[in-house]
Amino acid sequence: MTARQADRIDLAALARMHDGFVRRHPDWNDRIEAVYVGQATLGSFRTSRDRLAVISPGEPIHVRDDPPAAWLQNWYLVRETGIALVGPAASEIVPPITWREFVDATARYAREIASRADGELSPGGLAYAVLTTCRASMTVRTDRHVSKLAAARWVSEQLPESAGLIEAALRCRSARGTAGFADSRTQAEARTLIRRLAAELGAT
Repeated sequence: MTARQADRIDLAALARMHDGFVRRHPDWNDRIEAVYVGQATLGSFRTSRDRLAVISPGEPIHVRDDPPAAWLQNWYLVRETGIALVGPAASEIVPPITWREFVDATARYAREIASRADGELSPGGLAYAVLTTCRASMTVRTDRHVSKLAAARWVSEQLPESAGLIEAALRCRSARGTAGFADSRTQAEARTLIRRLAAELGAT
């Protein structure tokens, strides 16, 4: 959380800070994931049109144009589970968000991922999509938010015919996209599973 709107902070300086951290800790190369959001933006995220600054694996730090409301899942988790290292607790800044709002947003995000599944996705991106839709499926159907690993195990039990594919997605993510999910058959099966899980959420 920043004092100013995220598109008014010095992104170049932040990029240098991230680069310096990676030089000191090489294991974090292409693994930093952070969202910079202004305090006023976060406090009014449902109506604000302010922009956010984001860095994630495969993406340098940049300003996003999607509205803060599209990040409701993140704000819910920050408010309910986040630990403030400096400054006020998130619950003092982020307005209350109901569990049902979070679940609905989770289902919408899974359908959004499915709508992009036929596009150009790297093996790591496709594995991420599989595991994210697995977690969305478990969240919606069990009213529990768990790790991607736990959700992958749960969906594997529900759909044993897809267990091998889900295990391959876990290996691919663990290898940061460098192992598995490279052949066309696996990619086609992954897209089929992503669409299936998202479609089932759409019917709930």
